[in-house]
Amino acid sequence: MITKPYQWQQRLAEQLSAQFANGHLAQTLLLDCEKGAAGEILSQYLASLILCHSHTTQNKPCGECHSCRMFESQSHSDLYTLSAKGQSIGVDEVRLLQHWAVQKPTHGHGKVALIEQTDKLTPSAANALLKMLEEPKSDTYFILLKPLQSALLPTIISRAQRWVVHSPSSAQALSLLKQLHPGIDVAQLKLALHWLDGPNECNEFFDADGADKLTEFTQSIDKLNQGDFDLVAQQLEKSPDKLNWLGQVIIDSLQSQFNPQGEVGPLLTQLTQSQLMSAWQMFIQLREKLEQSPALNFSLQLYPLLSYLSQPESSRAD
Repeated sequence: MITKPYQWQQRLAEQLSAQFANGHLAQTLLLDCEKGAAGEILSQYLASLILCHSHTTQNKPCGECHSCRMFESQSHSDLYTLSAKGQSIGVDEVRLLQHWAVQKPTHGHGKVALIEQTDKLTPSAANALLKMLEEPKSDTYFILLKPLQSALLPTIISRAQRWVVHSPSSAQALSLLKQLHPGIDVAQLKLALHWLDGPNECNEFFDADGADKLTEFTQSIDKLNQGDFDLVAQQLEKSPDKLNWLGQVIIDSLQSQFNPQGEVGPLLTQLTQSQLMSAWQMFIQLREKLEQSPALNFSLQLYPLLSYLSQPESSRAD
């Protein structure tokens, strides 16, 4: 099935589709995405629209032509996707795209290059991309994505038609997840939206046994409240990306001191307000240290924070 825009993207998708149907769609589009906006879904839809052989009949991809079938099977030679494989996108990767871009389409009337995470282009890669955008072939479209407020060469922005892809409301995000995962408890869906980056990431998360992961982590916080941090340490050592979950638990616990009725996930119930503030400072320092020195022993660096969190209030002065 061809990817369809999400509900909160529908109006923008219709505007872009109408521009394409009228021959007014810019060859270079920049999708500036708010957090959780799932701009990659909209970009996939636009790419399928441009490549579809029968798009003029309904102003949307038909889903049935040869081009659409190749798109669905992820084997379309006139579609090129470039994204960061590590911390950045290098000039050599952009040069490979340049080589592809000068070739004639192999199936029909056009080609599409999707360039995700353009904020991760190195300076030399950004300049190489700029040269490509200055004189694009008439049958080649470039769709660039980046997080809103992230940096990009002003000269690249000036070559593109910029659109802001807004994030969904809480109700829209929850409604989508209910449709996609009807068997998962609503409380877990809300917790995933609270901890993760929008419904698209949550959908992928639940497809990969996310419900079990949430349960396991919540149970580890319960153990932490009882003075035992072994379980949460095992969780974090197995999946260091869950460190952000622990940070959110600290923040939620602190906020609950001011608003006990707020809707949050698991809380650190044994710590006072001042202890939670100290814990948050420790978390920030830990995260910065790990980002600056990724080779550090993760478990060793994590130990002081978990030890602090697991100590009962009665055994530690504020």
